[in-house]
This record gives sequence, structure tokens and C-alpha cells, in this order.
Amino acid sequence: MLVGLVTNAVSESQWPGWLGWLQDHAWLSFAALGAAMVGLSVLLAALSRPAVHRPEHRTPLPGPVDGTQPPGAALVLRSLPRDTAAFTDRGAELDALVRSVRESQGNGTVLPVHVIDGMPGVGKTTFAVHAGHVLSECFPDGQLFVNLNGHTTGRAPVQATEALASLLAATGVPTQQIPVGDDEGAVTEARAAMWRSHLAGRRALLILDNAVSYRQLEPLLPGGRDCLVLVTSRRRLAAYEEVVVSVDALPPEHAADLFVRLSGRPPESLDRVVIRELAAQCGHLPLGISLLAARLRHHPSWSVRDLRSRLVAASNRLGEFRAGERGVAATLSSPTETWKRGGSTSSDASAAIPEPTSMPIQGRRSRRFR
Repeated sequence: MLVGLVTNAVSESQWPGWLGWLQDHAWLSFAALGAAMVGLSVLLAALSRPAVHRPEHRTPLPGPVDGTQPPGAALVLRSLPRDTAAFTDRGAELDALVRSVRESQGNGTVLPVHVIDGMPGVGKTTFAVHAGHVLSECFPDGQLFVNLNGHTTGRAPVQATEALASLLAATGVPTQQIPVGDDEGAVTEARAAMWRSHLAGRRALLILDNAVSYRQLEPLLPGGRDCLVLVTSRRRLAAYEEVVVSVDALPPEHAADLFVRLSGRPPESLDRVVIRELAAQCGHLPLGISLLAARLRHHPSWSVRDLRSRLVAASNRLGEFRAGERGVAATLSSPTETWKRGGSTSSDASAAIPEPTSMPIQGRRSRRFR
């Protein structure tokens, strides 16, 4: 461009218009153009410098309570166990529970704690989980499940402070912010306060399964009015503003229907009379029925009569109530079991299974909603 300007400046022809002024003041034009080029060079040099790296600040998501995984794990706000197809004959209890919850929500009153009690193997956890799935849409901020191991053989009951740490981490509190200390009572109170604050204004569902006492679960109760708590326990827990749902043994015909459905056999191929006898040997309890039906399903060559013969002839009858790693003995032989039936306390697990010639176990009189 400079070469062209010099060439035209020394030529004899006259430039048209304002270009003539540039031709008459050629050296001044050269200086202005040079200054402009220097300025552009400086600007380009400044823009081409590498930017200073500033680390991006990100708030870490909570990890598990034990800290074995790095921060960034997803929140665990939908932890209900899988619903079961074996749910049967709890329509009245389920309708009453759902009606109670929806009435409280409609009236704007505090949702009471719903305590589901009953003897071992009667299906308390199954009922609570099924109810949780039915009500899940009413509690969009989370549905959480905690097994408190109140009556789990070989395991100590979960302490409230441990359960609170798990719940806080699951709902978004970073592990390093969960209170710790040597004073367990103070730590429990601090974690409980944080838990209540974290759930304030939220609509969440919490299932506390297998509770051993009200003292164990009381620190876990949310403070808000819009959270629903379902508790399962073999004991009759005393809680303020509670609603008690007693789950009893199944009626004989419903117990037989459950056996047929879980056996995987065509109904017409099964002897209904023998099935009723087998259901009676289970005390009409869903746990025993599901285990016997699973044994029949896993042995296609057996008939229901073969299964009955094995059960009657077995020296260890509890051993026959087993399918894979599941068994009645582990459920009924909990060292903390103090459930009373018929006015006497049974410490022998086999007492829960009736003798071959005995009448089926009758469920306790149902204590409906009060």
C-alpha cells in the first residue's frame, strides 16, 4: 500500500476529489498510515497473549457417608425397594392409609407418623414399600428407605446417629459438613437438627423399616408438616400423633391364592385341598407361603403332595421353609424378638410354625386407624 501511495504521489497525473489532498500531502499521509499500523500491531499483540487460567469453582455434590468415593456422586432421593407382585389382600389397610394421608394433605394438617406392626413374616415391609410406591406422586421431593435392623439376626440395630449421617448424605449434604464428635448425644442432636432443617418446606416420604423402639427412630422424624413417615416394627411403638396399622395373617383362601400365584404352576394342576394345608402350615403368613411356593417352583418334578410329605416328615421343619438364601428361621430367631402371641412369649423360632395337626395361627385382632 505504501509503495502504491509513493508511486502515485510522484506521478504527474492529478488524483480526483479528496485523494488530491493526499497527493499534495504525501509525507503526512505516510506518517498517519504508519501510526495506524503501529497501533494495530500493539492491539493484536495484546489480544494474542495467553489468558490467565482461573480455576472454575464448583460446589461438590455429596459422596457416601464413609467417604470411600469422591465427591460428585448423584443424590439418592428415590431409594424405595422394588415393589412386589406378591402383594395381596391388603386392600382395606392400604385404602385407609392412603385416605388418611390425602385427608391430612387436603386439610393442611400435620401428617402423622404411620406405624405398621405385626408378627414376623406377616408382610409389614412389603406393605410399607407398596404403600410408598402408591403414594410416591404425593411426595415429589424424595422417597427414602432406611433399614434400621431392629430385628435382623447377626446385626446390631442401627443407631440414630448413623442413620442420620446416611440420610443427610443421600439428600445432598457434603460428607465434610455432617457433624462429628466424641459426644454421641451431641452429635445425634446436631445431625437431627440439620436433617430437620434440610427437609423444611419439602414433601418427602420416609420409610423406617424394622424399628426396635421409638427412641431409635425419634431423631429421624422430619420437623415439617408435609413429610410422611411410615414405620414398620414387630413391637407396638408408642409415638405421639401416630396412626397404627396392624397387618395380620392372610385369610385362608387368600393365602392359598398367593401360594398358587407364586408357585408358577397352572391353577388347575394343583390340588387345592393340599395347598390349603400347606398354607395352614405356614400360619397363613406371606413369608412362609412365598418360601414354600418358591421351593415348588424350583423343583418342577415335585407335586404339592411331595412338598407336603417333605414338610411333615422333616425333623427340622424350619429347614424346609427356605429358598436360596432366604429362610424363616433367620426371621423368627432374632435375639431381640419379644413378640407375644396368646399371652406367652416365645423364644423358640419353631414355635411360630404350627405342628402338622395344629390349627393355623390366627392373626391378632386388627387395630385399625385410630
